[in-house]
Amino acid sequence: MFPVTSNGISQAKSLRLLWDRITGNEPPVVTDANAAYLNFFGDSKAIRQLMTAEESQHRQIGNHTYSRHLSLWSGDISETIKEACRKKQLDDWLVSLAPLVSHKLWVDCCKSYASQLAEKGDIYKAVSYLLSTHQLEEAIDLLLDSKMFREAVLLAKSRLPNEDVTIKKIMGQWASHCIGTGMFPLAAHCLLSNGSNIEAVEVLSRVKDPATLALAAEIAQKSEASEMAVSIALRALHASLERKDFVTAKLITTQHPAIKDLEFWIEVYCLMNEWEVVSYEKGLSWICGKNVIEKCTSLLEKAEEVFKKKSSSHSVLLKYIPNKSTSDSEFEVMLYVSGQICLSVTAQHQLNNSKCVLKHLIHALEAAYSYHIHNPASPNIFLQISCWISPNGPLSNLSWYNEDEKSLSESCRTFLACSGIYWFDLLNTKSLLPLEDDVSINLVYDSIKQFSILLFHKEVISHHKLDIELKKLENTIAASKLKALKSMKYCKEIEAQLRTQTCTNGTVENEHNSSDQESKSQKENDSNEEYNEEETVKKLTKIKSIKLKFEEERIAVPNPFIAYCSLRNILQSLINKNSKGSEDTLKEITKLWEKASVNE
Repeated sequence: MFPVTSNGISQAKSLRLLWDRITGNEPPVVTDANAAYLNFFGDSKAIRQLMTAEESQHRQIGNHTYSRHLSLWSGDISETIKEACRKKQLDDWLVSLAPLVSHKLWVDCCKSYASQLAEKGDIYKAVSYLLSTHQLEEAIDLLLDSKMFREAVLLAKSRLPNEDVTIKKIMGQWASHCIGTGMFPLAAHCLLSNGSNIEAVEVLSRVKDPATLALAAEIAQKSEASEMAVSIALRALHASLERKDFVTAKLITTQHPAIKDLEFWIEVYCLMNEWEVVSYEKGLSWICGKNVIEKCTSLLEKAEEVFKKKSSSHSVLLKYIPNKSTSDSEFEVMLYVSGQICLSVTAQHQLNNSKCVLKHLIHALEAAYSYHIHNPASPNIFLQISCWISPNGPLSNLSWYNEDEKSLSESCRTFLACSGIYWFDLLNTKSLLPLEDDVSINLVYDSIKQFSILLFHKEVISHHKLDIELKKLENTIAASKLKALKSMKYCKEIEAQLRTQTCTNGTVENEHNSSDQESKSQKENDSNEEYNEEETVKKLTKIKSIKLKFEEERIAVPNPFIAYCSLRNILQSLINKNSKGSEDTLKEITKLWEKASVNE
């Protein structure tokens, strides 16, 4: 406590000086450095001098506790507190002493100390000091700046009216923070409590969980945002089906009358997922035209039974069912196929339009086929769906076929025939062909020949040849345009160089003459290229017209080139195994292909 005088008082060697002071004989100049302790034995003025000296020493060596004690004992704590405020060296004790000076100083101390505590991370204590001086708004702002949203909500709602704008501000900032950190459901909590329903829906729509999306759609509907509700409901439906959560999917359709008819789609998709998988043995039987499904019920017939219970509208289904397939995943393809089956059934019963019926059936087969081509390691979809659609074999007559729409019926048969070839390929890969049974294997070969007649038809091959030619021409035109752009850039560079020439007039003239000759030559070449491009564009337009006409008549057909290559490889491997009839089959198919491939 007394660093200045402790040494002197412990020795007590200045007794003579004390006596001189008492008797009034103190010398004008005291040379004893340790005599300061004599102030303990002097009057009040001497004691104040001693306290000032001791306090100053404590302050210099950083011993603030003793310095503050001495300041308080001296009866003047004001300056000590103010200095602590300036230097951000306040503590609880000093703040508690501030009321001894004035209420204003105490308030200032609380503010300053709160700031000091906040900088050190002691937010709770800082908030408490702000509240002690009724600075509620500042306390809330401090909590918000520190991302302590729950504490801010608790403080605001416990002290402010329910409709106060500060509460809305807190919830808004909390929601923004949650969105930024990916906590979308919690952000929706904040937005809903603020009455910002549409904003909550927009946030929830970022979530992939079916239940969350379904709730978002429900909120949107209650908020009279009908289009948004339907859009999100469709996403929720899609997510539910992807997880095979058929209960949630059906619940979504009941909550939104606009898409209630999609329950038929859900039922058919569910039916496809529960349908018995066709085994390899049954696949072999199917190739040969034998029934592979119990009671001979096809997928279309089963879908009809469901339709009679649901009576969904074709126009509603057409509006919401995807109109284009992707080969991204098995789920997407299965969902698309189930949708096309639904449209095919509703077209049959509501539109009585055979063309529309077959068109949707072809789209379903085309999607499954495309997935098979792009994912050869996962052949099940195309092969299974073909069996489900035509359980009596690829060449059986379906009730959906119509003589008035012969071309479309042929397209369906062609896809089913192609499926038969890929079943043949799969069975050969698994070594499940009955090579030792002459009757059975000959039956298989006969079926393969029939499939080939459908697949390797002249029109089908010509269509795919045109497709290849079309891509070549498009590439040629694109390359020509690119070349022209490069040529234009080159000419501009030459022109820029000529403009910057600083040589003689004669040289420039020569260069201009040379440039004119090059320009003339370039124009002649450009003229020839324009003529060639014009011919190419005419040819392209003609091919597109022929291709479009074919697609209007047939919609789509499988690629015969891929099927032919696969078939050749299979039969060649069977020839190597000395399979009876394989060589003759290959010869017949090759002859059929060559005949159909000849250009007229």
